[in-house]
Amino acid sequence: MPSNEKGTGRPWRQQARTKVADIAALTSSFERGGGQALPHGQTGDPPETFLNGVRTHLDNAIAAADGRNPVSRFVLDAEDMERAYSSLDAAEDMLLRAAPEYYVRGRVPAIYSDARKYLEAGDPRRLRVEAIHRDNSLNFDDLAVREALVTASAAAHSQARKKFARVRSFSRVLGISAVILGFMAVGLAILGVIFPNELAPCFHPENKIVCPSAETTFLGEGNESAGDVDKALADTVSNVDVALVELLGLVAAAISGASSLRSIRGTSTPYSLPVALALLKLPTGALTAYAGLVLMRGNFVPGLSALDSAAQILAWAVVFGAAQQVFTGLVDRQAHNVLDNVGGKALSG
Repeated sequence: MPSNEKGTGRPWRQQARTKVADIAALTSSFERGGGQALPHGQTGDPPETFLNGVRTHLDNAIAAADGRNPVSRFVLDAEDMERAYSSLDAAEDMLLRAAPEYYVRGRVPAIYSDARKYLEAGDPRRLRVEAIHRDNSLNFDDLAVREALVTASAAAHSQARKKFARVRSFSRVLGISAVILGFMAVGLAILGVIFPNELAPCFHPENKIVCPSAETTFLGEGNESAGDVDKALADTVSNVDVALVELLGLVAAAISGASSLRSIRGTSTPYSLPVALALLKLPTGALTAYAGLVLMRGNFVPGLSALDSAAQILAWAVVFGAAQQVFTGLVDRQAHNVLDNVGGKALSG
């Protein structure tokens, strides 16, 4: 049942294998008589029927945790995770139906805690578990008591997985957005190499052509030594100017992003939401650095339409790169809400 596969993997896969081994050991212990399970006929099915069902769920969980091949283990990671967790939850719930009385009694506090955490206050299943938790005189071989515990446990597990699904969905959206913005930033840098004159983040203050990597004195028309503005721009601009601006914006975004992430606590959920947030900020900073300079060049910012040195252009690229926090700050707050909602619970049960 448990895999003998060696090697590393994502942490959730290792956790799933560990939990499979724990439940498998309990199942074998109950089957060998490590406690008196329910007598045959009392549940309508012999305990062996439920124990066999537990093994089936564990087989499914370990198959999901082991993955299939390197490609599918990356592409289908979320699907494998859902399959493993749902199988482990089902195995735990089914084990309650065939386990000895002492095991069921010992599981009551955990089921009570999960019910309070994941079920609404007025949910009848939660209310029933709370009543069972308060009454120490109950007989846990009573079918109604066991079924109430199983039902509440299954409902709590289901709600927990739904919360994890929200984290997974949000993390996936962030990842896709970061990839798209990254391609846009790289594409813009490539276009800057191909069409440096058209995309040049350069300025034309009095008697100068100023670009991020160079400056040229330009006296203007009426002077025999003066050249055409476009020719002067072509002589000054470099095909790496756009990439240089984006690089400074990316560095500024990384620094400001690191500062903003200080308030996001670590999480035991198997989804790297803080990492996805950090990755989103990098291409956003690169793009806002270039976009901000374009707006300045187009006189969008009064008084800052003609920067008069390359150092000023680079400095403003850093400022605009750090300003990505204005746009991603809302995403940061939503990430806080998502993590607070899920509660950082790694494995159900």
